[in-house]
Amino acid sequence: MPQYTLCPEISIAGIGHEVAAAVTMAAGEIAGPVRLTGHSAGGQLVTRLISSAPLLLPELHSRFAGVVSISGVHDMRLTMHTALVPFHHLLLHRTQSVPDVRSRRE
Repeated sequence: MPQYTLCPEISIAGIGHEVAAAVTMAAGEIAGPVRLTGHSAGGQLVTRLISSAPLLLPELHSRFAGVVSISGVHDMRLTMHTALVPFHHLLLHRTQSVPDVRSRRE
């Protein structure tokens, strides 16, 4: 289970890069399929790893056998009426360069 630096010491985009590096290293230690799962912020992170702006190399994507986001925080707008309100200036500033990972209907 990878550890990563927390905000405000790092941006949300930076956390994604740290987790991508950890997954790349772990996948290099095994042969065969890779399965990812994450809860809450971890759910958002594993979704970002395979999103439309992937953080992982294409050759690693071909090894994914499954990705599960458990209660992933994919839409920060949902936090507008919670105890996180005082921190929204930080969250909004830090997420401007982070791709939207909410489900899209096409």
